[in-house]
Amino acid sequence: VMQYNYSHDNYGAGYLLSTDGVLNKWSGNVIRYNISQNDGNGGKMGGLHFYSPGTIAPLTNSHVYNNTIYSNLSPAVWFYDFAYMSGLKVRNNIFVTTNGQPIIKYQVQTTAPSTAQCQFQGNNYWSTGFALNIAGYTSLAAWRTGKGQEKNGTADVGFNVDPMLTLPGGGIAINDPSKFYTLDAYKLQSVSPMINAGLNLSTLFAINPGSQDFYGTALPQGGAYDVGAMEYYTVTSTPPGAPIAPSLTNITTNSLTLNWVDGSTDESGFNIERSTDGVNYLPLVTVGANIVSYTNTGLTANTTYYYRVRAYNNVGTSAWATVSGKTLNVTAPAAPTGLKATAGTKQIALTWVASTGATSYNVKRATTSSGTPTTIATVTGTSFTNTGLTSRTTYYYVVSAVNAGGESPNSAKVSATAK
Repeated sequence: VMQYNYSHDNYGAGYLLSTDGVLNKWSGNVIRYNISQNDGNGGKMGGLHFYSPGTIAPLTNSHVYNNTIYSNLSPAVWFYDFAYMSGLKVRNNIFVTTNGQPIIKYQVQTTAPSTAQCQFQGNNYWSTGFALNIAGYTSLAAWRTGKGQEKNGTADVGFNVDPMLTLPGGGIAINDPSKFYTLDAYKLQSVSPMINAGLNLSTLFAINPGSQDFYGTALPQGGAYDVGAMEYYTVTSTPPGAPIAPSLTNITTNSLTLNWVDGSTDESGFNIERSTDGVNYLPLVTVGANIVSYTNTGLTANTTYYYRVRAYNNVGTSAWATVSGKTLNVTAPAAPTGLKATAGTKQIALTWVASTGATSYNVKRATTSSGTPTTIATVTGTSFTNTGLTSRTTYYYVVSAVNAGGESPNSAKVSATAK
């Protein structure tokens, strides 16, 4: 499943379904709730690109629905070779092209796909400034008559209308999926004919369309599903209320959970930011509406972290709700036990019992019983062999355990005389 992606300005395809025609059969794939802007700008691929050249491993029984494809340098949909394709279903998508680009193009074959190879239903086809070109057909009616496309039984489906998108072609560069909410382009305007115009994939075709659109809005919002990657929702008049009573719980050496009380009924989600000094915050993650906790993992032990969370919707954002820093506590391990020393020729082998929570051990040595042991090695295991010793000399050893919380006391002292 390829879903909830924003692809833009790529030399190659935005979304590609392809087989090698020899070994790897592709079947049961789904492409849904994606946006493509000006992909395939190298002139050799489209926003949606399909390739199925061989009989042994064809592309079969896949679904492409509720995507928005905008292209000014290549076709919105490109069939490079579909000779052995079957059962591809393309539904409820918005296709927009400019600069005279065809909406659908085929290359190797001499005619457009049949409905058995690829069936188009409930899609919107729109070209700005140039005549419509759907795989060589200059009208939606001709596309229906010539190839049997955009029919559901005997009923005509599909559209050739301006989808009324916001800022078509104006999508900004976004490299963090958690920031998709900042993308204003390709939303449906309130007067868009795509609102409540989608085919009901569940009742008509037994397809589960998922629970949310590209922007995380629950499906459906009105009396029916919409066409394209966005499900239009009623614009509220005020920003959401701020989260209430943020707190930090479940604190461990490398994780904690941020909790809050939802202070609004109309938020689209929550932005969470983190700081290590309580002043300079960086974006951490965005979570959906009605979610009231987030577990932050991969943290550093013995470090103070500060968090703030705010709600957002299509109008704006709430005030930040900030929680004071909490230090992740780590206690030093207990001293190792069971230290044993076994003498060998010019060497002494040490073993001991592991201390819970230890990440390493300091091996310490003295040459007199009353001398202060000094560290001669740091190891991660529970054994160490001290080589290069002087024969018939007695050595005294202790071991301490270490972790992020500090160093344990020394173990009981042992001694051995090198042979």
